[in-house]
Amino acid sequence: MKRESNRRQATASEEVLEAALGLLGEGDSMVRLFQERIEKAPTDDLRARENVLASIFEDIVRELTDIRKNLDRTAVSGRLQETFSGREPGGVLVLTLSESEQTLVVVRTAISAATDALRPVLGSRSLQEAAGTIDWQALRALTSSTILDEAGGFFSVLYRRLPPVLGRRAVAVIENAYRTAAWLYPYLPATRYLLSVMPAGLLLPERAERLSQLERLVDRGAQDLSSANDRLQAQTKELIKTVGELKEANVKLQSVDAARSSFIGVVSHQFRTPLSAIRWTVNSLEDGGETMSAEERAEALAIVDQKAKFLIGALNKIFHTLAIDTDSAKLDLRPAFLWEIVQEQVEKIKKEAQAKGLVLTFDRSDDTLVQQNFDSQKISEVVEIILTNAVNFTPEGKVEAHILPVEREGRRFLALEVADTGIGIPKGELEKVFEKFFRGKEAIKTVADGTGLGMYIVKHFAEMHGGAVEVVSGPEGGTKVTVFLPLLESEEVQKRG
Repeated sequence: MKRESNRRQATASEEVLEAALGLLGEGDSMVRLFQERIEKAPTDDLRARENVLASIFEDIVRELTDIRKNLDRTAVSGRLQETFSGREPGGVLVLTLSESEQTLVVVRTAISAATDALRPVLGSRSLQEAAGTIDWQALRALTSSTILDEAGGFFSVLYRRLPPVLGRRAVAVIENAYRTAAWLYPYLPATRYLLSVMPAGLLLPERAERLSQLERLVDRGAQDLSSANDRLQAQTKELIKTVGELKEANVKLQSVDAARSSFIGVVSHQFRTPLSAIRWTVNSLEDGGETMSAEERAEALAIVDQKAKFLIGALNKIFHTLAIDTDSAKLDLRPAFLWEIVQEQVEKIKKEAQAKGLVLTFDRSDDTLVQQNFDSQKISEVVEIILTNAVNFTPEGKVEAHILPVEREGRRFLALEVADTGIGIPKGELEKVFEKFFRGKEAIKTVADGTGLGMYIVKHFAEMHGGAVEVVSGPEGGTKVTVFLPLLESEEVQKRG
C-alpha cells in the first residue's frame, strides 16, 4: 500500500513539473535540460525519485523567478495552484503551500494513518476516548510550531494510553504513522520537525538518519574551517555509529533487572541537555549558516564538537557498563607498555589542563619500562577516566601522574598513581565512589554533566586484569587514585586470555 501511495505521489509530481515547465514556455532552452533530468530520475526507488523530483521543481521555480522579473515564488505558486484547483495537494504541489499549510498536510497524513490503523481494532468510540478529537479547521489558523506541538501531544497521549491495550502493536502504529508521512513527503521541512516532537524512544533509525543529515549540513557550512571540520566529521561519524550500537544495546536492556529504571533515568537526564544543544546549534547553522561570520560558525562548531565529545564518552561508558553487567566484557590481552598508554592520555588532556592553568606532570622510573599483558583499550579507558576526573575536579593547582613498581600480598604490580589538589571527596561519599551512577554533591556543583559510571568502570576493568583500585581523599581537598596492574607470568596470561 505504501508503494502504491508513493507511486501516486510520483505521478502527481510529474504532472506538477509538466505544468511548471509550461510556465517557462516551449521555446525556453532550459525546458529540455529539465526534461532530461526528469527522465534520469530513479525509477526503482520511488521515495528517491520523489526527492529528485522535488529538487527539480525547486530549480524550475528558481529559473522562473530569475528570468521572469514579473514573477516571484508567490505568483508561481498561485498559478500552479490555479492549474490544479479543486484537487487535494499531491506530490510536489505541496511545495507551493505556505509553511503552516505544509505542516498541516504532514501532520494530517500521520494522524490519519494512525487513526485508520487503530479504528478497526479499537472502534471509533474507544479510539476517540484514547486519543481525543482533532479540530482540523481550528488547526488551519495556527502556526507551524503550534500545529507540531498539537501533533506531539496527540501521539504522546496515544503512546501513554495504548500500550496496555495493544502492547507492542501500539509502538508499531505510532512509528508507521510517522513513516507514512515521511514516505509521502520526505522533502518537506515539516516532516523533519514532526520527528522531533514524536515520543522519545521511538523511531530510532529515523533519528539516526536525521543526525547523519545534520552532519552533512555542518560539513557544508564549515568548509572554511577545514581543520576543525575534519575533527568534527570524524567525531560525528563515531557518534552515529555509537547511536546504532546503542539501539542494539537497547534490545539487551529489556532483560536487565530493576537497575534498568535507574539506568534509563540517568541516561535520559544526561543526554537531553547536550542533544538539545547540538540540535539547536545545527538548526542555527541550517537556518542562518550562509549569513554567519567565520567566527560565529567556529563558535557554533565548537559547541557541537564539545557536546559530541561528551555524548561519545557517555555512550562508551554506557556500553562498557552494559558489558560488565551482562558478563559479556572480554579481555584482549597483548604485550604492551603501561607508560606509553599513560603518556598518550596525558598528551590528550594536556590542552584542557593548561586552559585551566593546571600543572600536569607524568613521571616514571626506569624499572617501570617493562611490558605487561593487558587489554590496552580497557586500560586506556581506565587511565583516561582517572586523568579526566583529576583535571575536571581540580579548579587550581596541579595533577601528578606516577608509575612505580610495588608488591602486594607477594605479587608484583605496576601502580599508576594520579594525585590532584582538587575539591576532594568527603568521607561519607568515599565509600560510594565505585557505585554505579553515584556522583557526589560537590562533584555535581563543579561539573554538571556526568554519568556517574567512570569509577565503576575503572574498578571492574582493573579487577578483570587481577588488579585493584584505591582512592584516598578528604574534604579538605586533594585526591589520589591508585590503579594496581599485575605483572602476569606467561601461564597466567594464557589462563586470563
